[in-house]
Amino acid sequence: MLALKSLGAGLRGSSMFVLAGGVLTAVLMMAALEYAFASGRVWQVPVGFALHNPADDWTQVLWTVKGSGGDSRPRHPIYLLGGSSSREAVDSNQSVSEALSGLTGSVVRFVNLGTRNQTLAESLVLLDNLPDSRGGTIVVGMQPMFLADSLQDGIDAFTGLRYPLDSPSLAEALGVWLPVLPAQSSLHVQRFRSWMANYLKSRVKRRSWFKSLPYTSHIYAHRAPLGTARLNQRFRNIGNHMRGYYNNEALNLGLLNALVSRAKHKGYRVLLVGLPRNPRIERMLLQSFVPHYHQHVIELADAQDIEFVDLNAELSLPKQAFFDHIHLVDSSRPLLEHALVRVIHRHLGGE
Repeated sequence: MLALKSLGAGLRGSSMFVLAGGVLTAVLMMAALEYAFASGRVWQVPVGFALHNPADDWTQVLWTVKGSGGDSRPRHPIYLLGGSSSREAVDSNQSVSEALSGLTGSVVRFVNLGTRNQTLAESLVLLDNLPDSRGGTIVVGMQPMFLADSLQDGIDAFTGLRYPLDSPSLAEALGVWLPVLPAQSSLHVQRFRSWMANYLKSRVKRRSWFKSLPYTSHIYAHRAPLGTARLNQRFRNIGNHMRGYYNNEALNLGLLNALVSRAKHKGYRVLLVGLPRNPRIERMLLQSFVPHYHQHVIELADAQDIEFVDLNAELSLPKQAFFDHIHLVDSSRPLLEHALVRVIHRHLGGE
């Protein structure tokens, strides 16, 4: 209350010219931001200046997707969608691109669009904003936990909590579950308010206003596996999340089906890949869900005439290969990358 009184006293004591100048400056800044987002000029800013910290995967992927519509696209773009297990699945975009280009004899561009906590609804948003393709491939890194995400997660994706992008496909998919979709602001600056808030908060804290930050591809690089106490806490969080599996499975299978249909409509082939899981979490928390998950994902793949490959079963990695429940330690990542390259190459028609 004292702060508000002080603010009021300061405003009353200020010159009208100063107040008018402040208001005009704020309006001009809002107009400039709106123009930057609406015209697409904001995406021309190098991503290092847009990151609010080096592990800011949501902004990095946002910039990648919005900058993917150029005319000099490769013949075979391959985009990997999914959560942090997708993000951590390979060493780098370059290493996978080079391996696939060497195997196929043509230029292949692999782009990892995996981010922390990415839901199937958010994957659909990203796909909707990728360019149309002739010969491209969408790889979806799958986990059973995806089918437990709630309707609120879908609404958050629609309103742009992490990826503030328009997605007609998500609107259509959610329309089956919601009689009235949430209102969306027409102002781009308001759609980007969460991103801007995180950006400003982090830049102020780091005092790095004009510094280009390097992007860190792997959150868990050079880290030892979690200790028992922290691992058990993470397992409890997953157990709580999986309680919504049977209530939300139909919703998420519908989103996955919409994602596959939209990808095929845009000219992509689609490959579903079950990524590795710590066998300890499998035994403790997922054992009762996995058969149900496999059955319905395989049925969806068959109905859509696409392929589902379960690398979790093929690789059968021991618990020592994992940092926690789904994230690999550094020494295990090349094994998964090699297997993923092999599967993608076979999917492209190789041996």
